[in-house]
Amino acid sequence: FPVTITQRVSLARAAYHDSELILLDDPLSAVDHETEKQIIDRLIFGYWQNKTRLVVTHRLEYLEKFDRILFMENGRIIGSGTLVELLRTNPKFQTFAASVAFGTDESGAHHQGPTSTEAFSEKLTLAADGSRGENEEV
Repeated sequence: FPVTITQRVSLARAAYHDSELILLDDPLSAVDHETEKQIIDRLIFGYWQNKTRLVVTHRLEYLEKFDRILFMENGRIIGSGTLVELLRTNPKFQTFAASVAFGTDESGAHHQGPTSTEAFSEKLTLAADGSRGENEEV
C-alpha cells in the first residue's frame, strides 16, 4: 500500500480504539496539504479534542494550536512551553524555527524548508519580536 493509505488506516484505527491517550509519530509526514489540514482540524483538534495527544512532528505550521511543545535535541528536552514562549525565550528553538520557516540553515545559507510558508514566517517574526500579546491572534 502507498504510505498515504497506510497513514490514513493507522489514524482510523487510532480513532476507532477511542483511547484516552493518543500517541502520533509524525502523522502529517506522508499526506498532502489538504489531508494534513483535515487531520489537524477534524481529528487531532476535533474528534480527539478532549483526549491527551502526544504528537511528534517536524511540521511547524500548527504548533500554535498545541497547549505545550517539548523541543528536543539529541534525545533531551531543551525547551518547553507554548509556541510564543519558546520563540521568546529559547534561542535554539528560535534558530530552528527560523531555519525551517525562512529556508536557511545554521550558516545562513538558503534552502527550501519543508514548511517554508509566508504565514508561519510572519507568525514567527511577530512572536519573536514580542509585538503582540500572548493571547492575541498572530
